[in-house]
Amino acid sequence: MKFRRFLLLLIAPLLMGVSSRDIKASQTVIPSSPQIGPFEVYQENVMATYTLTSTFTKGTPTYERINYLDIATGNERNTKSAAHTVPARSSLTLTFEVPTQEFLGPSGMRITITVYNSKEQTAYRSYQLIVYPIGHESINPLNYLEEGFTSKGIAFKFPSKAMEETLYFDNYNDYFLTDIYYRLPLEQFDIRTTGSFSETPVGTGEMIIKDGKFYFPNLPTSGKNVRIYLKIVKVGDIYRICLRNSLYINPSTLVMSSTPITGYVVTDNFYFPVNQLSIMQGLDITFTIQNFGNNKTNLSWTSTFYPTSSIIGPCNSSEYCVVGGIN
Repeated sequence: MKFRRFLLLLIAPLLMGVSSRDIKASQTVIPSSPQIGPFEVYQENVMATYTLTSTFTKGTPTYERINYLDIATGNERNTKSAAHTVPARSSLTLTFEVPTQEFLGPSGMRITITVYNSKEQTAYRSYQLIVYPIGHESINPLNYLEEGFTSKGIAFKFPSKAMEETLYFDNYNDYFLTDIYYRLPLEQFDIRTTGSFSETPVGTGEMIIKDGKFYFPNLPTSGKNVRIYLKIVKVGDIYRICLRNSLYINPSTLVMSSTPITGYVVTDNFYFPVNQLSIMQGLDITFTIQNFGNNKTNLSWTSTFYPTSSIIGPCNSSEYCVVGGIN
């Protein structure tokens, strides 16, 4: 009799475990969500949703603890949801507030979500990620010619997926060569992108020609520098830098103007003046693009002008020249 009682004492906890506990080391209740974000730095709080999915054969009582940490300040807070039951082999959608106004600083916000069994206070698993505000990165594309630039995650999806985008600068150089028609080849600065976003917002830009007032007297200047506003347009699968406003050009001299002048024609290209290329050797042109892409990355780089031959001019620097003499 004692042996039977002892055997029952050994078996009973096992039976109780099967009937009262549904947690196994290999099983979890997983939170998932659509894209959440991106957000501006310290943006006003937003409401978001996530879904708990259970593969258990009966309803699963749970609650979630979410920890928010402002990486810049170390300020953090824990929130706890009310208890709820995820239906058997089904899912439950819940709403929570993302406290961006308090925790999304310039260095990013860490979010940790842990799902608990609400009856036994046992954690299923924790999921952690860091999300950054848009517009927090400024780069020089010339430093990312081989592998492109991948931004830090500025939006996220549960579980543990921070969303990124990569910018590629395939033809960029710290110099550029004009063709024989004196045209500035802005397509050299095309940008390709990859990311998890449905549409890439584009920014605005500016082209600054250092000490260019002498060569371009009819263009807007700041001190001795010429300033031309730019825009970015999508051409197929790439983003191209273009002049924001059309300019006017003298067809004979290729002298440009930002306002109409008699005899000048409209153009959407930028040209260098005829027969001044040799003295413009080494001219620096700086490009700045603000708020490009989903991450609103700021781009800035300088390329130097090394002109190729003129069409007609001195024989040592032109495609065609006139050789004269007296018989």
